[in-house]
Amino acid sequence: MRMRMLAAVLGAAMLLVACGGGGGELDVEMRKLNDSGQSGTATLTEEDGQTRVVLDLADSPAGPQPAHIHPGTCDELDPQPAYPLNNVENGSSDTTVNVSLEELRDGEFAINVHLSGEEVQTYVACGEIA
Repeated sequence: MRMRMLAAVLGAAMLLVACGGGGGELDVEMRKLNDSGQSGTATLTEEDGQTRVVLDLADSPAGPQPAHIHPGTCDELDPQPAYPLNNVENGSSDTTVNVSLEELRDGEFAINVHLSGEEVQTYVACGEIA
């Protein structure tokens, strides 16, 4: 009986993945920049052809900090964002962007957090989507 239940559960999980319902998840390390002290993770989750991006940063100020997905790498970042993210407030941000996780993985993109709306030229954290 247990073997049948296990087989049924595994079969259902395989079907879910095959149908695109379990598109995957990716954790991105967010490294501090410019002595900000802000580091943490970005968790990217495939949801129906879109990607949910959840940022969790330590040592963040309470006020809003702009965040984006940019083309490029943390070392060579295109300043024009590809996908805007909700501002980081109290170290957290949660956004769903209209791009698949596979497309983000296949391209060269980085998640970037700015010091503030007034100081967007100062980057405080960055993580490369690989």
